[in-house]
Amino acid sequence: MPADLRTLLAQEALGLRLLSREDELPAGALSRPIPWVHSSDLPDPTPFLTPGVVLLTTGTQFGSGARVSRASARAYVSRLAAGGVGGVGFGTEVIRDGTPGPLAAACAEHGLPLFEVPYRTPFIAVAQASTAAATAEAAAIKAMGEQLRAAAAEAARAAEASQQRFLAELTRANEVQHAKLLAAIQAHLAQVRLAAKQSSRCLPRAAMLTRPA
Repeated sequence: MPADLRTLLAQEALGLRLLSREDELPAGALSRPIPWVHSSDLPDPTPFLTPGVVLLTTGTQFGSGARVSRASARAYVSRLAAGGVGGVGFGTEVIRDGTPGPLAAACAEHGLPLFEVPYRTPFIAVAQASTAAATAEAAAIKAMGEQLRAAAAEAARAAEASQQRFLAELTRANEVQHAKLLAAIQAHLAQVRLAAKQSSRCLPRAAMLTRPA
């Protein structure tokens, strides 16, 4: 699963600084997955971007002058927002010392997260951090999946063993009950045979007693 902008901003080694006020951004703006981090100073880079991408720029598209017009900044950010860009990172001290105010205002107007990338942090480092975070998360998800599969397999083995024990106990119980029933039947038959034997002994005597004198 791709990393999100919040994950990148939290990496102190990058030194990124969020310029947007989080409470003024759309809900979840910093938590949306980042499919890729791309750098471009084109006036309209959207034909070469995919939705959700974080765009890094040094601002050369605004010219080399000290001032950036509000109209050009608004038009630029409007194109980015329409293209589904997930955030803008402005590299400082390359063309300008800081992030132009009109750019910050335009991003706030469109609800587009804006952050500063210090001169000491190469754009490639931001892109690599995004990829590394996504790779680490994917590895963690894979490890969790393997643990869940192992736990499920162990649970299945335990359930099967429990079922086997139950069947064995049931079989033993049935055998005990069968043995008891067989013993009761045999005892009853023995009593019947004994009673029959005793009756057969009594019959001749009864016949003698009833014979006429």
